[in-house]
Amino acid sequence: MDEEAARKASAFSAPKGARGLATVVPAFHWSYASTHRVEALPGGGMIINLTDRCALVISIMLIPVCKMGEIKARGNLLEHMDDPKPLGATDNDLP
Repeated sequence: MDEEAARKASAFSAPKGARGLATVVPAFHWSYASTHRVEALPGGGMIINLTDRCALVISIMLIPVCKMGEIKARGNLLEHMDDPKPLGATDNDLP
């Protein structure tokens, strides 16, 4: 009788090694400046991030700072565009 109960219970569970229904949605790459607009400096003062490349440093005086060099292109923007939606997601749900 125990074997039959175990067989019936296993009918409602996923097979071993199968992926679950809750899939992990890949995170979208946000710009650092948008998510960390104002940061505190350890010795006092603060940094106001204007873009990923330019910022204002406020300490004793206002100092504009920009990084030089070429910006590397990210080719994976549309990588997960055709991935299936998670179970229960609607068209209005944002990732």
